[in-house]
Amino acid sequence: MSDPLKVAELRAFIAKRTAPKPRSSPPSGFRLLSLPPELIVEIFLHCVARAPPLTMFDEAPMILLSICRKLRSIAVSSPTLWRSFTPASSSAHLVEFADLWFSRARGVPVSLQLTLPNAGDEYVDVVERYAARIGSLTMHCSIRVYYALAARRPEFPLLRRAQFSLRRGGNLDQLETTQELDLLKSAPILESVWISGIPLSALALPSTHITEFMAYTRPTSEYFDGIRKLPSLLSCRLGHILTGDDRDSPPMLCHPAIRELSLDKNHDGGPEGASHQLLHLLILPALESLSIGFNDNLDLAPIASLVERSKCALRKLTVMSGAHKLLVDSISSFRALHHLSGLALTTPCSATLNSLFDLFGTDVEFLPRLQELKIISEGKKDDDLQDLFRQSAASFFKRAELASAGPVNGVQVIQLRSFRVEIRLRLHEQLNLPGMAELLLPFLELRQKGMDIHVGGRGGNSMI
Repeated sequence: MSDPLKVAELRAFIAKRTAPKPRSSPPSGFRLLSLPPELIVEIFLHCVARAPPLTMFDEAPMILLSICRKLRSIAVSSPTLWRSFTPASSSAHLVEFADLWFSRARGVPVSLQLTLPNAGDEYVDVVERYAARIGSLTMHCSIRVYYALAARRPEFPLLRRAQFSLRRGGNLDQLETTQELDLLKSAPILESVWISGIPLSALALPSTHITEFMAYTRPTSEYFDGIRKLPSLLSCRLGHILTGDDRDSPPMLCHPAIRELSLDKNHDGGPEGASHQLLHLLILPALESLSIGFNDNLDLAPIASLVERSKCALRKLTVMSGAHKLLVDSISSFRALHHLSGLALTTPCSATLNSLFDLFGTDVEFLPRLQELKIISEGKKDDDLQDLFRQSAASFFKRAELASAGPVNGVQVIQLRSFRVEIRLRLHEQLNLPGMAELLLPFLELRQKGMDIHVGGRGGNSMI
């Protein structure tokens, strides 16, 4: 039976952590303190008078003016403060504005983000003018603007990251399929590419150094064509897979270098959705991290099949879903993931958690190397969280006993090192976490034994 005093103390602590914080406006007179210490020292050291200052109120504006001038001087002469250029408006003076900005950046590579709606030729002029100075380029524009820029043949000797999100503007279907998209061909050290709205079959890339590739809203065959062009690819993210656009089933893709694969959710729920179909066509012997989205049912069999077929050591698995349900016998597929050390589940249903924690606390062959477990709870009720806390704590204590018992049939269980429950509340939702203090008390004991425990919101402090 729990100690009533400890339960009361924990309940009071949780209530204090979860209590609404009073809104207070920050003191307007101290915003200067948000500057880096180096700038503050420079400002005030240069503004201290040689002689003791006179205590006259009418001198205050002059002192403030001196400080502002020094601040501007320091800012203008600090190139790293100008390494990111994101214009807030588009006009005929955009090129002049860019001239001023890039002159202050001096030799520092600039991150250029052009994401304004309805921008056109001014985008092309800025990118062409400063192509040799751009280290990162983000453009949200029409396909017409993209082709207009490519026609000028700019060269990007410093470009390491490129992101293009293109929208159609007029009847350009024929233009898209008959012209090679070679804008990025002149970026010899390009490492990361993010593409949306471009047919990958026509995309020309400098494949030598590209290690990160993200693409959206294309057929599976086009995804595979793009990936085959990138032998050094380490991280790949694909989204909105258009399986219906493939006339024939694409051939199997074997890529020896990919370590991280992310497949975003499609609106195609069920076990035969786009993500599942794509998994059946992959061989990735170097795969270490997989993030995959499901809209409805969670079937681990395609994941286990990918791991067995690829003979890879998958160490991290993230399952993103909306209230997914575990398919019958699917949980047993976890046994094929014996290298897994990190697992994250988004909004798992009760059946999933029941099976997970039951096997985790009793079966030495079930995820024997798991060290980090994260549960993202969104839209859950008090009863759901109570079940989660009750089952997980009991499972972790049993797991500790398995770990201390030594190897069984040659399998050594590793004790869980980190458990995180990230609670995401929807609008007007409330939870009675203080009322769950007795269920949360065992986690304090687990923390004392060395386990990292976090129960709280995204990025915030733990509530226990």
